[in-house]
Amino acid sequence: MSSFFVELSFDFLPEPLILTILLDSKTPVAHHISIEKNPKINAKEEPASTTQIKSLLFSGNKGYDWMVSFLGLMDTIKLKPKVTEMGSKELVMTQYMLKMLTILTNILVSNLISLQTKQSTGETPLDAISFIEKLIASFGNRQCSQIKVNLNSLD
Repeated sequence: MSSFFVELSFDFLPEPLILTILLDSKTPVAHHISIEKNPKINAKEEPASTTQIKSLLFSGNKGYDWMVSFLGLMDTIKLKPKVTEMGSKELVMTQYMLKMLTILTNILVSNLISLQTKQSTGETPLDAISFIEKLIASFGNRQCSQIKVNLNSLD
């Protein structure tokens, strides 16, 4: 079982944004990739394959500082809220979780398509497209129910 963990802290949020994804990687080596301010595992202690995967998937430079900077920049962009009572902690956290998921998905999908294109000369990047289709389908399953509940509170 491999894992992907993100923990980002901001002055403008009531609590840290935390995302944990467990993956059945079907490989003999478990990979644990994290984006956090103080990683539990030092980058020098990570297996070389985990470091390489992280570099390939997140362009090597899309770590904690980049994510905090980018989400901080996005905080300056305010849309007029539909709900007059916008102070709800759950709603604010859901908004930023969706922003973070969008950023991570964009980076991941872009890099997967780029990697797949480099590997297959002249062929459609089927593996990356298959992953994207599964990712889109996952938004319809019950694991996203809390986000759906929070979004429905906007109506």
